[in-house]
Amino acid sequence: MVERATQLGARDEIVRALTEITAFLVQSPRSWGDPIRNFRHARTVQYRGQHKDFRCTYSVHDRIPIVFMTELTPLEGNPLYGEKFDG
Repeated sequence: MVERATQLGARDEIVRALTEITAFLVQSPRSWGDPIRNFRHARTVQYRGQHKDFRCTYSVHDRIPIVFMTELTPLEGNPLYGEKFDG
């Protein structure tokens, strides 16, 4: 994402947004996003958070302080909107 943002001239904006999202996931993952699914057997709760035209889907373990990010999607209005990053 950063490489493509650099090509589009939006590197600083994208790096700042990704840094802030990472901070949310490290410091307050349970209060940042909205819970959307409970994976009872995995003992995790899936959340969806939105920040600066990115949507982030992630799960947080009930007991162990670990976060699993499963999706980071640029939304409309983001310079990276419509780009494919899955390979």
